[in-house]
Amino acid sequence: MKSIILITLLFFSGVFFCNAQNWEATNLTISNAFAITDIHSHDGTLFATVNMGISGALEASTNDGQSWSTQTMTNVVGFPQFMASAGNRLYMSSNNTFHGILYYSEDGGATFTQDIAGLPAGIGGGAVIITSVQTLGNMLVIGLGSDGYYAKDINNLANSFIKFDTVTSLNAGTDPVAFHNGVLYTYDNAGAKTFYSSIDFGTNWTVPSSNGLPTDLQSEILEINQVTGRIYLSGESNFSGNIAANYGLYYSDDGGNNWSQMDLSMVAATNHLSDFHKVMALYSQGNLFYAAFDNDVANSAPDVISSTNFPTITPVIDDVGLPTDVPGNVHGRKFIEHNGKMALSLNLIDVYIKGEALSNNKTLAESFFKLYPTIIKNQPLLIDTKYDGELKIFDCTGRKILKTFVHEGDNQINVSYLSTGMYYLTLDFEGAKYIKRIIVR
Repeated sequence: MKSIILITLLFFSGVFFCNAQNWEATNLTISNAFAITDIHSHDGTLFATVNMGISGALEASTNDGQSWSTQTMTNVVGFPQFMASAGNRLYMSSNNTFHGILYYSEDGGATFTQDIAGLPAGIGGGAVIITSVQTLGNMLVIGLGSDGYYAKDINNLANSFIKFDTVTSLNAGTDPVAFHNGVLYTYDNAGAKTFYSSIDFGTNWTVPSSNGLPTDLQSEILEINQVTGRIYLSGESNFSGNIAANYGLYYSDDGGNNWSQMDLSMVAATNHLSDFHKVMALYSQGNLFYAAFDNDVANSAPDVISSTNFPTITPVIDDVGLPTDVPGNVHGRKFIEHNGKMALSLNLIDVYIKGEALSNNKTLAESFFKLYPTIIKNQPLLIDTKYDGELKIFDCTGRKILKTFVHEGDNQINVSYLSTGMYYLTLDFEGAKYIKRIIVR
């Protein structure tokens, strides 16, 4: 089997480079972007979908945001919105007033083909309005609001989408979902206000004990650290009519049985409207942690906290380089890792990138070991290391695929058996952990 593996190298240890670099603008606004709907990293290219009021665009950068080009989007109707990668395909949804259409591109966003077989029809053709596009494990998952979630296996993309419901049909396609180690998780916002898990991808649901989680939480963000398995859930609780009395970011390290509330005292309690200061975007992978909030006051930078040694080191304010927000309504919308750097899209204005924490870590890591070639065609992965260490490979669900040891000197690792998809490779040397993301094509 021929495999092409693209490897992004990250290094984590106990102390170093805690968010020393500033965020840097990528000047996406040269396209007069009014609102940034989504950002995505695909095949080493950074993509952004933008809404300019009466039109939309798909922007692409092949040089880590130094310049952007507008894609022609042949065959696309409506405003481009949400993106995800499935194999060699870049998937993108496009909505207009009456319906949504799902497309994929195999040529970097130049031309697109519809992929709506199995999705319910909306007014005027296409599917109903698409609220999310994401990959959960080996499944491509499409959210359709009250029409629910639809999915198909990434390894069988020619198949039609099949509906699967979360535990309530009232807003099944907008209840947040996440996936780790073969388990699908969701929070029922419309029904019982309960956290659920499923080991058969939504056919049957169980209720973890959820000790420490408010019983009336209205959830907003559900994220899982695919390396550590920590689950994050944010939202408001203690409702009295339509007025909430509390807001929190909660986490669980045991599959949702026990929850703790994260200390967010490093940011203000209220936003610029004197409402709760809420998490708007969250990224957690290995020791990396980033969270963006709605802004607290006008004439200040959007609020971001981060740590490259989490949970050992408490996150700190990380807004240097972000723009001053005069009205106070600009906030972070999404974090992604792109070519070894962190990228942050704001809801308005621009996309920002910072790379010192990751790129400097990469330099340090490479002084201890080297990994090559970075593009592999039916040949072993070569690791040249100065230390003995343990190597593990996990698939994107958190399931361990391989555990072995590498020794000082040259090592050959057979990866030809890996199927198409995303994998995480971890190496432990002398108490330091090196984490790599692997994409197999």
